Amino acid sequence: MPELDIRVVCARNLHDAQLIGRQDPYCKIIVGGCEFQTGIAFDGGRDPIWNQVFAAQVYNPQIDEIIIEIWDESFLGNGYIGTCTLPVNMFLSGQIFDQWYAVYYAGALRGEINLRVQLRREMPMAAVPQGYPQAYIQQAPVYVQQPPVYVQQPQVVYGAPGVVYERPVVYESYGDNGGAVAGAVAGAALGLAGGMVLEEAFDGGDF
Repeated sequence: MPELDIRVVCARNLHDAQLIGRQDPYCKIIVGGCEFQTGIAFDGGRDPIWNQVFAAQVYNPQIDEIIIEIWDESFLGNGYIGTCTLPVNMFLSGQIFDQWYAVYYAGALRGEINLRVQLRREMPMAAVPQGYPQAYIQQAPVYVQQPPVYVQQPQVVYGAPGVVYERPVVYESYGDNGGAVAGAVAGAALGLAGGMVLEEAFDGGDF
C-alpha cells in the first residue's frame, strides 16, 4: 500500500484568529481515514514553525486528499485559522515536492503553508502504526535460498575381462606338389615294407 510522507514545515501570513496577544497555531493533517496533529507553535502568531513529519497510508491515490486544518490553541476555545486541501494524485511521480501551498479562510486566500511531500509505493514494515488493520499490511516476500545438495555417485569398478586363448588351426596346403609329396610318402612306406619282406626271406634261407 502506498505511503504518503508529509513534513509540515511552517506557515506565513496566516489569518489571525486571536484578538489579544499572539496566537498559538497547530495543524490537523487528515489523509483518508488517518488523522495526525502537530505540536503547538506557542506564540507562533501568523508565521508559525512546526517542522514535523507524518506518514499516512493511502488507499486510493487517485481520489484521496490531503486536508490540513490550522487552529489556534486558546483557553477560551480553539479558533479556526484556515485550511489547505491537496489531491494525492499530484504526487504520483514519487518525487519530493517542497513547496508553498495556499491556505484559505472563509473562501479567501489567507496565507501559505510550506509542505514537503513524497508518495512512496510501498509502506516499510517498520513504519506500520500500532493497531493498524492487518488486512491492509502488505507482507514483504521472503526468499529462502536452499542449500546445495551434493549426491555422491557410487564408484564403479570395472574388472579385467577374462582372456581366452584359442590355438589357431593351421591348414597346410601342398599346392600343385601335393600329389608328388603324397606319392613319395607312400613310396617310402612301401619300400620299408619291402625291406622287411626281404629280410624275412634272407632269414629263411630261401636264397
